[in-house]
Amino acid sequence: DHCNTLVHIPMAFDFLSLNIAMAIQVLTYECATAVRMATPCESVVVDPDEVLASAEALEGFYTHLEQSMIETRFLDPENPRLLMRRMRRLFGRAGVTVSEMNILRGMLAAFAGRKFRERG
Repeated sequence: DHCNTLVHIPMAFDFLSLNIAMAIQVLTYECATAVRMATPCESVVVDPDEVLASAEALEGFYTHLEQSMIETRFLDPENPRLLMRRMRRLFGRAGVTVSEMNILRGMLAAFAGRKFRERG
C-alpha cells in the first residue's frame, strides 16, 4: 500500500531464474535511460517557493484522511476494500505541495465533529 509505482519485468519461461539483483539492474538501467531521454517540461508547481509535501507529511495526511473517512462513515473499517490504496495513488500522482496539504488537512479538520447521516 505504500508503493508509488509498480513495475513489471517480463521474463521468458525458459529463464525464470531472473533474481532480484538482475531485476534491480534492469530497472536501474531503464530508469537511467528514461532520465537521459526525458525532455525538460514546465514544473507543475507554479510558485517557485512551493515545495512538494514530504513522504512523512503525506503519511500523516493519509492517516488523517482515513480517520476522517471512518468518522464520517464514508469508509467502513471492517470492509475498507481498496479505498485507501486508491486515495494514495490519486494524491501520489497529484504531486501535492505543502500549502495544498495544509488546505486538505484544514478541510478534514473542519469536517471533524460534524453530524453525518447514518449509512444504510
